[in-house]
Amino acid sequence: MKYYLMLIVVIWHFNLTAQTITGRVIDDTETGVPYHNVQLYITPNVYSSVTDTNGYFVINLTEIKEETLPKDYTISNNYPNPFNPKTRIDFSLPQTSKIKVEIFNSIGQNVGNTIEKEMQAGNNYIDLELNGLPNGVYFARINVNDRYNVVRKMMLLYGSQHLSTSACSDEQTLSKALTLSHIDSVVVSAGLIRRKKFNNLPDLTGNQLNLGDLRLSIACPGLSYVAYSGKNYRTIQIGSQCWLRENLNVGTMINSSLSQNSNSTIEKYCYNNNVSNCESYGGLYSFGEALYYVTDISGVKGICPSGWHVPNSTEFSKLKATVEDNSYSLLKLKEGLGTNTSGFSALYSGRYSSGFFNSEDFSAGFWTQSGNIYTFSVSSSHIQTISQNENVFYSVRCLKGERPGRQTIIYPPQNATYVPLLPMVKWKKDKNAASYWLQLSSNSSFNGLILDQRGIVDTFLTIGPFAYSSNYYLRVRGEGELGLSPEWSYISNFTTVNPPTIGVPCPGAESVVYEGRIYHTIKIGNTCWFKENLDIGEMIPSSQTQTNNTIIEKYCYNNVAANCTEYGGLYQWKEAMQYSSPTLQGVKGICPDGWKIATRTNIDEIVNCANNKFSSILATGSNETGFSAKLGGYSYSGFSGIGSSTRIWSDFGFSPDGSLVVFLLKIDNTASNWYNDGGGANSVRCVKPAL
Repeated sequence: MKYYLMLIVVIWHFNLTAQTITGRVIDDTETGVPYHNVQLYITPNVYSSVTDTNGYFVINLTEIKEETLPKDYTISNNYPNPFNPKTRIDFSLPQTSKIKVEIFNSIGQNVGNTIEKEMQAGNNYIDLELNGLPNGVYFARINVNDRYNVVRKMMLLYGSQHLSTSACSDEQTLSKALTLSHIDSVVVSAGLIRRKKFNNLPDLTGNQLNLGDLRLSIACPGLSYVAYSGKNYRTIQIGSQCWLRENLNVGTMINSSLSQNSNSTIEKYCYNNNVSNCESYGGLYSFGEALYYVTDISGVKGICPSGWHVPNSTEFSKLKATVEDNSYSLLKLKEGLGTNTSGFSALYSGRYSSGFFNSEDFSAGFWTQSGNIYTFSVSSSHIQTISQNENVFYSVRCLKGERPGRQTIIYPPQNATYVPLLPMVKWKKDKNAASYWLQLSSNSSFNGLILDQRGIVDTFLTIGPFAYSSNYYLRVRGEGELGLSPEWSYISNFTTVNPPTIGVPCPGAESVVYEGRIYHTIKIGNTCWFKENLDIGEMIPSSQTQTNNTIIEKYCYNNVAANCTEYGGLYQWKEAMQYSSPTLQGVKGICPDGWKIATRTNIDEIVNCANNKFSSILATGSNETGFSAKLGGYSYSGFSGIGSSTRIWSDFGFSPDGSLVVFLLKIDNTASNWYNDGGGANSVRCVKPAL
């Protein structure tokens, strides 16, 4: 009877002699960057470390751990052991299971092909053959169902007992593995502060590898130093904020027995009236001196360099939030009291108050625009905000304008419908954005852009024309001194208006009798239009000005009355409006009761409806819309344009004497909104909402 050695697995930990990878993370000044997380990726594993106070890190690659299996599973030790060169491991499984076997040498290198197979419930085994590998201790790591790991220690000894197998053996041969590990990448990070990925690293070919210096730029992009008043100040990028890395040290030192005053000279105190302390810790300033006695403190430059400013409380709060809850430690720089992971380097610079210098090597405080200070102290576990006055003197740390935030699209809103074919897109202004980047696509992945426009200085842009009843996707991004906003705005998807109903009379108002003449109607979109230009009033010569009296006055083209019958009268804007001011509800003007002068919206609607074939479908060409625009010309310092164009007034007044018109041009089939002052005379079409 065959004998199987069965063992219920308990938890053991095998800490193998590891391959070691070392290196150092440095900043722009080649100074070691402390307390940053280092993650090394070697497929399929991730190894972690943390840099020490000088930026060095050590990663040990291998630590094989054994975990507890459920009691219904059993995995035997290998037998024979020692073996030469074949050995067997038995499995007892309560159900069909996925088994994975890997072989490691004593320094943690994978030295064989991985075995993966599915085993049925019951008794099973795997035979392992380590041909070509040297004598020594090996470890078999066995994974069950991607959840449990067990480890079996094996001794390969040539000349020892050989496993005898039958023809039906489930034998697996392990070829000699390369002792080379390819490093996919190293990622250095510090919470929300910064993150950088390093690629193209050397392979690990032995037991040790030194990656050397990994340079992690912590300065503001393109701005490592700021030259100001004879000193170079380093910069530090923390989240979206760009700070000076040192306290400000600018101005003339005066003795603390003298007062800092509003004059043409920046004045500072140095701790204990010792100028070397200003070199080490920066100057100490009153609130008024820090702001240089400016009363409008919003975004005030104060005594900071050009392009920089004294931060406000919100900006300091954002600094705290960026470095997460551990901000007190991450921002400070004092042995044993702070990690300074952020690089902010908040030295304990002390203060001057009540006639004494105090708190050196104990606390630091920074002025804000509101007169509050943000303080760091040995006795407190948090950054505190304290209100102060002119009799207290603290440090100044300058901040550059932030990167723009995530933009917000105002129009069209999310999931908007019935959006015009020529919409004006609007988004919120970002104080840190000098320009904006707009993208439009017909799909949410923004593949195949319809519009990709960068450098927009306004917060609005008219786009289009679009197709009717079509879906579009829009997003916008800000760009300022520190670059682009971290991400695009939320996508605004919208659907354009449906095609207008055209070519039929207005229901219930097929015709209108006005002043003895019949006007037919036509429905275009949601608007009823007169099908003919209005012809009402008393003809006067074009040499006379139409005036505000009890008589409606008109011009006829070339002063020929028959042209009014054919093309309608020509009216100056004030006459057409009957000297009324434009309103949001529209103006009756010279139209019959219940009808009004066309509004700007009506004009836009007819332009969109024309769909770029204006002369043909609006005029008496194909006249597909039924609008029947005879090209009757206009009057402006003489008659012009008959047979080639027509202009129709709207009630939109952009100046006391002018308005927006539709201009239809027969020659090149264009239609557009056109501004015309009131001195000219144009046609009138009356409108009202369709039922």
